[in-house]
Amino acid sequence: MKQEKEATVKKMNQETKALQQQIESVNFAIDEEQTKANELELRGKFFNIGNMSEDQQEQLLGDLHGKVEGVYTKCIGENEANLSTLAMLTAIENRLEELFQQIETMPTDKVAAAEKEKEAERRVKAREMKIEQQKKHQEERIKKAIQRANEEPKKQTGKRLVFRSEPPQTDKMDDDGDAEATREEQEMRYYFQW
Repeated sequence: MKQEKEATVKKMNQETKALQQQIESVNFAIDEEQTKANELELRGKFFNIGNMSEDQQEQLLGDLHGKVEGVYTKCIGENEANLSTLAMLTAIENRLEELFQQIETMPTDKVAAAEKEKEAERRVKAREMKIEQQKKHQEERIKKAIQRANEEPKKQTGKRLVFRSEPPQTDKMDDDGDAEATREEQEMRYYFQW
């Protein structure tokens, strides 16, 4: 009986220590989140939303809520409780932290294999999207070509433009007297220039 009591006390002490460590880690996480919140609040002050009208602000916030809700439904599930945008973001962040912790406990070779598989899937999807875009582009080009072919040809009005050749160059005959006069003028300019 005494041994059972000692074992129970020892077990309770271990559980108490584990709970105290969890409390400390949660308090540490709370402090970090509070620091993040303060930094984000400061950044928010720098982002001047005051230049927008109320309707624009409401539309922007509605768009943001819609995007966050889309991510929330993909990561966690339907928003049955009609959570606010901040509550959904907090839930998404908590889910990400849980997943990161699970990844750390998994064998590294399995994690690497899963990452490699996801990367291959991403490449296949990107290739398919590129092929689809090329098909759309080709279809647009074909539509434009068909439209051009179906249009009536443009009738030319007036005379057709024809390339004209340049007139032949005529050789100029230089007079010797003129050449001497110009040479004297050049010499005079060269020697008597101020």
